[in-house]
Amino acid sequence: MKLQPETIITDVLIIGGGCAGSMAAIKVKEAAPELKVCVMEKGHIKRSGSVTMGMDALNVVVVPGISTPMDYVRAVREKTWGIMDFLPNYTLAQRSFEILKLLEEWGVFFPKDGEGNYKVAQVDDGGKFCVCMDEPDLKPMLEKKVREAGVAVLNKTMATRLVVQEGKVLGAVGLHLLDGRVVFCQAKSIILANGSAARFGLPNTGYLYGTYDFPGNAGDGFALAFRAGARITGMEYTLKYVLVKDLNMPLIYIVIPRGGQIINDAGEVIIDQHNLSVFRLREALENGQGPFFLKTDHLPKERIMEMESILFSTERPMQRRYWELKGMKLGRDLIELDLTEAQLCGGHGMSGIVINEKAETNVQGLFAAGDVSSIPMQHLTGALVYGQIAAESAVRYCAGQKANRFNRALESSFNQELQRLGSLLNTVQGNKIPVSAFEYKVRRIINEYLLSPKNASYLSKGLELISALSEQLSHLARANTYHEFSKILEAEFILDCARMSAVASLTRQESRWGKIHYRTDYPQRDDANWLKHIDLQKGSDDAEIMVSLREIQRGEME
Repeated sequence: MKLQPETIITDVLIIGGGCAGSMAAIKVKEAAPELKVCVMEKGHIKRSGSVTMGMDALNVVVVPGISTPMDYVRAVREKTWGIMDFLPNYTLAQRSFEILKLLEEWGVFFPKDGEGNYKVAQVDDGGKFCVCMDEPDLKPMLEKKVREAGVAVLNKTMATRLVVQEGKVLGAVGLHLLDGRVVFCQAKSIILANGSAARFGLPNTGYLYGTYDFPGNAGDGFALAFRAGARITGMEYTLKYVLVKDLNMPLIYIVIPRGGQIINDAGEVIIDQHNLSVFRLREALENGQGPFFLKTDHLPKERIMEMESILFSTERPMQRRYWELKGMKLGRDLIELDLTEAQLCGGHGMSGIVINEKAETNVQGLFAAGDVSSIPMQHLTGALVYGQIAAESAVRYCAGQKANRFNRALESSFNQELQRLGSLLNTVQGNKIPVSAFEYKVRRIINEYLLSPKNASYLSKGLELISALSEQLSHLARANTYHEFSKILEAEFILDCARMSAVASLTRQESRWGKIHYRTDYPQRDDANWLKHIDLQKGSDDAEIMVSLREIQRGEME
């Protein structure tokens, strides 16, 4: 195998072609048609990202007359236990209805009641912000608009390095997963939109790719941004979700608002549509109070058919086959719920690249949107809103930059990454251990040492083991194809995320967010000392992690 370099020049490079990246690409071309825009996507943009098909709801929408942006800010502050900034979250809420109306213009269907009002559900404590949506082809719709806008797309191309000089991003390097081309992409600005660290903890099934979130997300964006000097935060928020046991697919938010119930082993109703709280359910499972089951046998046939229509078309069509093979049916059988693997995510959790309300990072010309960014619990709405905001900021930034001609000063940076990749590729072809086995080992150590219950002894030992595996990766893991080689690079990303998570968890000497960050050696919440963000940044080299504490940003209206 031999790596073949090629060079492209663009104005805006978007890394990640999911919902956030697609929205960013569309909006850049809409605002500035003269700009060259390129999307670098590890999969294929038509089915990439966490939403590969459709979606049944926008989880965060401030609908006029039902809620206000301040209602949303208060709800998120409660769910994050105070670790959130005012302006980024207020901006998300303020622009959420605008995104809904835009999607409607594009043909996305939002069902309404007999009086013409949107169907808004309360899916957690703190307010009604979840607007029902019925669009099985949301992602293909976005991909079509990207194509129609004239955006260049590099499918099957995985970003391996951001090129930064004097605190300013100037381009990126990508590896084509099928033919080994190494793409040197010079760009005026870059928008990172390549998702969460879904492949972090190991699922109970032991299957590497049986994760709740898109398994192609291996923390690439977190690691790329960290190596480029961007600030990363919330890496101690090791989130587990509650989903169908062994299937790791959404069900609760679809079934409970439509009348389903969650019961315990004694048949007692624990959660229904009047008191839906995934946090309470997660805590109960973490405390060994399960098992818990989803109960739907009391619902009329029409309601069951409505649920199945969403689950088998809009959400995850493979669920139909799963239930059939199991011999199970909604409306008849109890469905066991369980905890997922741990993940690091801005969309469902609080981990990610630090951005402000303009999607700007601390690296000049670098923006971020979607699950890779640290806007807490932003869901699909956040990906779309901040995809648009990142596009607006990138257009403004490009307007102040010189004409984008080939910069020979970048050749050494590009060639340095080409040399690194080539040397690594040559080394790993002769190794003995399949890269999948190596990744399994890494993620098992994450499960054993970096997740709650946490303490200094476990975390320090885990950090030591992860650091050792980082050194051993190139000498142990084997790759005989370009695709397998991409898994070596993903293992590097997972290891970087594990190191950051261990350091952040060691730093936060308190317990917060229930069992998400529970320190047995510091079992109490300590707002006096720890009502702060823990930010991480690269030191003198990629191996050094610098820690800083950042004050919470409060708004004048709070």
